[in-house]
Amino acid sequence: MMPEVTVILTVYNGERYIAEAIDGILAQTFEDWELIVINDGSTDRSAEIARGYGDPRIQVHDFPNRGQPVSRNHAASIARGRFFAICDADDVWRPQKLETQVTALRAAPDVGLAGLQHVFRITDGGEPIADLALPTTDEAIRASLAGGVNPFAHSALVWRRETFEALGGYNPRFRYSQDFEMALRAKDVCRLMNVPGPPLLDYRVSAGGISRLRHEVQKGYHRAALVLAGCRERGEPVDEDAVLAACLPAEGAGAPAVELAPEDADFKYAKIAMIAGRPWRAATFLRRSLRHRFRLKVALLATALLVTPGPLLKGICERIIRARVEAARSEAEV
Repeated sequence: MMPEVTVILTVYNGERYIAEAIDGILAQTFEDWELIVINDGSTDRSAEIARGYGDPRIQVHDFPNRGQPVSRNHAASIARGRFFAICDADDVWRPQKLETQVTALRAAPDVGLAGLQHVFRITDGGEPIADLALPTTDEAIRASLAGGVNPFAHSALVWRRETFEALGGYNPRFRYSQDFEMALRAKDVCRLMNVPGPPLLDYRVSAGGISRLRHEVQKGYHRAALVLAGCRERGEPVDEDAVLAACLPAEGAGAPAVELAPEDADFKYAKIAMIAGRPWRAATFLRRSLRHRFRLKVALLATALLVTPGPLLKGICERIIRARVEAARSEAEV
């Protein structure tokens, strides 16, 4: 019997987290699924861990490193499910995730892509940071895409098979922003939604720094996706070569490919918590971030986080974050 859902999970050197991802899939209340794991050239124990489950619903395929778009498209080509659910190897589904989305898609046959209204962001180590709320309706999602903002969390996506195939899958030319680029194409052929409800996905926020050049490349792919979408909307010829050449930094040009000074992980998580309106959570991360800094001003601010009453806490957190950002900017300009 064909499974109703194919879960597509690609992994490259993800041994630290892949067991958590697979455990989350196995814990689903909706059980009519198969899991296709594409080992994208890993040199660690990722494939060994996946094979170790011995569950007949889990297939593991090994390939040289080809990139996530190609690997996901290959998984889709051998998938048997009516729906394709995407799971990144470092994220964790909560038990009712698939059941909730499959129920919503069965009830809305004109919806070709469904995400989740709420996802919960966690640290590298699995600590809670804050909830992320995303638009739910087709109209709001389209407005977000038009504004250049991705309205989906990638590990929350469930594609209707015929929509995925009509689009030809992920664009293999996009090293980054593949999900954003594909969502921009999906809005031309179907309705979109994020299923309302509580968080059913724990989305891991990496604290690792990126090179200046990689940051510019990421932005370039994002711009290219928007330019290509604009060409399609205006009925103009779509020349991917020209658009990518115009949007991506030229090889050997632009910002140097050196690592940025790594941002304190806890400080990064504190900023996310503040944006989400969670000052108490931000204060927890800020206290940890500041505990090894002995300058008097910083030490006093860290102490203030321990004794500040609730109504004043938000202002204290904002002041610390602003001071740290300004200090980092000044150091970068020297």
